[in-house]
Amino acid sequence: MATKSNANIARRHFLKASAGLVSTSLFMSLHGCNLEPNTLLIGGYQTSSNNYGIAAIDINGNSRWQLKAPERVHGPCIDAKLKLGAVAARRPGNFIQVFSAESGSLIEHIPRPQGIFFEGHAEFSAGRLWATAARESSCDALLLSWNIDQLTSPPDILSLPGIGPHQVLNHAGSLWIAIGGWKTDNRMVTNADYFESLLLEIDPFTFQIKAVDNPSPGLSLRHLAAYGDEIYVGMQYADPRPSTQPLVYRYKNHKWAALAEPERGWEVFDGYIASVAASNSKIMATSPQGHHIGLWDRATLESLETEKILDGSAAINAGNQLFAASGVGVMMDAEQLSRRIPTEFHWDNHWTSYTPT
Repeated sequence: MATKSNANIARRHFLKASAGLVSTSLFMSLHGCNLEPNTLLIGGYQTSSNNYGIAAIDINGNSRWQLKAPERVHGPCIDAKLKLGAVAARRPGNFIQVFSAESGSLIEHIPRPQGIFFEGHAEFSAGRLWATAARESSCDALLLSWNIDQLTSPPDILSLPGIGPHQVLNHAGSLWIAIGGWKTDNRMVTNADYFESLLLEIDPFTFQIKAVDNPSPGLSLRHLAAYGDEIYVGMQYADPRPSTQPLVYRYKNHKWAALAEPERGWEVFDGYIASVAASNSKIMATSPQGHHIGLWDRATLESLETEKILDGSAAINAGNQLFAASGVGVMMDAEQLSRRIPTEFHWDNHWTSYTPT
């Protein structure tokens, strides 16, 4: 979802009507699907009637629960041991909702601190809830955190290098943060010609920060995924447009490597990667601007497939199986991207998963 809400809703209403969502196949029958049958896929949604929230579906596309929100939400996260979920409102966000991962019931509504807005992403780590944020006046990068048992208390605030942080990812004992580099006025980027974007690795106990340079200056690091000792980064132009520049990179052993160019070129992604996911064998990236999903071989980084999908949005590894969603309400499986399962919701750019125990 890359455009403003009103235009998005009108566009999606039209796209869904024309998408021909006729598949009735179940994901349980897909080749290679090894998920627990009660696994939930959880993500933000919006409806054609301008309602927002977060919802859960099972691996067959059936709705399990939904929690309404006052505004559009963006990147959800789950603490499976605590059976807790959290989701931040999209930049410039006014709140975080903490909810039951099993039922979707609201546990806590956390308002933004004065003079600060949320950047749309949160994460659980080290017994705390973390969220990327920025100062309203300057867009200086911040990382806010709360003790899980003190969510109503004012957050601890860690100042980060740069401006405009975006996704935060908990992986292998570290917090990884994509610092986008953009200064914004509401949603408008005001420094597109002179920004600096980078990747941070943060120790959640000592707050030690390590910075990694941008592999492609001129592009903003936005979205993250991880597998093993690898971090994957989805890139974006401030003004998305077709480009031959690689839009997904792997960071491994302190080195960057670009994923191989798809057969029809990077242009099909229209300068915007909304979500990235990686499994033991594949890498997936989505683009709502370009209306495509791409798959790459994780071992070689070679392109495997690009599939056209209206408003491609979320990508996720659930049970070592890659799934994707779209803003016109379908879900799909990496084993057969052309097979579409209709769902009740117009999905935002990010999913997480939870398997009840």
